[in-house]
Amino acid sequence: MAIEKMTLVRASGPLEYLNEYISVACLNRNYSPENAIDYLSDSYGYKRLAETNPYEGMLCQIEELAVFAGHELNRDDPALKRQKKRSLPGGEEFSEYIEGLRSNLEKLYSARKEASDELAAVSERCIQYSHFSKLDVRLGDLRECRFIKVRFGKMQKDAFARLEAYSGHNDFYYTLVEEDAGGCWVVYCAALEKIDEVDGIFASLFFDRMRFEEGADTAAELAQAAKEKSGALQETIDGFDARIAQYWEENDERIMAMYAALLSRYRAFSLRRYAAVRHDVFFFVGWVPFKWLQEFKKKTHKLSFFGSDDFEVTYSDPEALLRATPPTKLRNFRLFRPFEYFVSMYGMPRYGSVDITAFMAISYSLLFGMMFGDLGQGLVVAAAGFFLYKKKGSSLGAILVPCGISSAFFGLIFGSVFGYEELLDPLYRAVGLRGKPISVMDSINSILIYAISIGVVMVTCAMVINIYTCVKTKKYAQAVFSNNGAVGIVFYLTLVSLVLSFMGGPKLLSGAASAVILAICAVLLFAKEILIEIIDEKKKPEINAADFIMQNFFEVIEYVLSYFSNTVSFLRVGAFVLVHAGMMMVIFSLAGSNTNFVVIALGNVLIIVLEGLLSGIQALRLEFYEMFSRCFDGDARPFVSAA
Repeated sequence: MAIEKMTLVRASGPLEYLNEYISVACLNRNYSPENAIDYLSDSYGYKRLAETNPYEGMLCQIEELAVFAGHELNRDDPALKRQKKRSLPGGEEFSEYIEGLRSNLEKLYSARKEASDELAAVSERCIQYSHFSKLDVRLGDLRECRFIKVRFGKMQKDAFARLEAYSGHNDFYYTLVEEDAGGCWVVYCAALEKIDEVDGIFASLFFDRMRFEEGADTAAELAQAAKEKSGALQETIDGFDARIAQYWEENDERIMAMYAALLSRYRAFSLRRYAAVRHDVFFFVGWVPFKWLQEFKKKTHKLSFFGSDDFEVTYSDPEALLRATPPTKLRNFRLFRPFEYFVSMYGMPRYGSVDITAFMAISYSLLFGMMFGDLGQGLVVAAAGFFLYKKKGSSLGAILVPCGISSAFFGLIFGSVFGYEELLDPLYRAVGLRGKPISVMDSINSILIYAISIGVVMVTCAMVINIYTCVKTKKYAQAVFSNNGAVGIVFYLTLVSLVLSFMGGPKLLSGAASAVILAICAVLLFAKEILIEIIDEKKKPEINAADFIMQNFFEVIEYVLSYFSNTVSFLRVGAFVLVHAGMMMVIFSLAGSNTNFVVIALGNVLIIVLEGLLSGIQALRLEFYEMFSRCFDGDARPFVSAA
């Protein structure tokens, strides 16, 4: 439950060594490269490497081949890292192999596309023919008419309605064969000498003419023939798909081995952009976690050129460097590790400060469990989270497991199992209790008071963590005098004591003592900027008296308001406890006196999804706004591994 200690690794040598150095020593999850040019003086004339990665084109070729075969290659697929190491052909041999794959697959794909295009055309004709299948007339007979011409086609409904204007026209005859959502399917005929004029009329109405295939068949027979041909073409396409899949399967192992090896080389070459170069000499910089430093040194010892006079590697602690700011890499127990996802959403803690992942894991799980307290529903959430984590590797799934367990625990306290409030009564009597420890709907005031009390504890814990962080980073004045420091805690708890006594609770401090403490703390908070500059920054403050008084006066007021708002925000915990119980009461009311189990089951599903989501969001809001804002800034950069 800490932030990894880092070591800065700097390497220099002939440019021809760079690829091997990166591939052997740096291309792993425990190395984070830096722009080497930032660690050099401009006067030395070093420049960044600007190169085109030669492996990009080869990777794209294999990915295109995979698309031809109906596969999708993901460069981030973890399985690629587990590929067996195999000899990779190079140069012309590799190009010839890829070109052979491309040629064979493109031939199959081209033939498949031709059949697919023909299938689309035949299917379209089948649909068109079917609209005129009600006409019991042979099309061949219509073509042989010597004095009239017949047209088949489609037009929009509004255009068809305008044909009524030609109802008295004796030059043509039209009829509606079928109407659907797409429009009207129409047949019209006209005398041979008038057909051009009539075609013009229908063209102005955007008549979309359809032409039948040559033959003496009826429209229904043509539609049936087109349907049969569509089936034959689909079988042909399925055959091509099977041949493409078989061809890919026969070459799959070889292709994937090539792809994995090429991807490794591509990533290694991509790291070259971080290097600085001058006169064919490279300079490369990166961070290595201290606990992995010995392993990194072992890898550098395996380099073919290690030990030569023109290659050098140096190791430095961040404390000994002037301008180097290490990235932040969190290290937590496996149980807490998924919550790093939420911490990184807010921001990373600064190197050398405190990792609050463990605090968040515990507090978030407790808050979620309180707001979503039900034994049965909590176990369902935990099971769903475990499934998501195992099947998808989802961090959110892993987070749901402790949250679901916490919900089940508070469900035991509230006596609720899928909304059934009396189901656990025999258990309570067996352990010597009269009934459930807390009856939600009978303890509304108590639950709201508990929620406020939880808020006081959480906010205080956040400020204690801030004090520890300030002490660890040697900001002693901030640890003492800031609104989230020792003075802030005393000020806050004194205010809580006053409110508690005002509300009829125990009187922890006398009014006079409270007034003295608040006055002293207010003065210290008012002057905190001066004290921090003098003690932590070791400099004489330069201030404008009027601006300073006005600004800090309102800041002290803002501190009081923030203490109040942060604490009151925790009322939402109690509110959600009551909402959860109230929603289950509504579900059971809808189920009726006969207890409709379908309604109860569907209601539980709805509540698990809806209220589970809302509880998760509200707990996260409390973490971010009420606690995180008091613990750390979250403006550090994360450790980004090279692999």
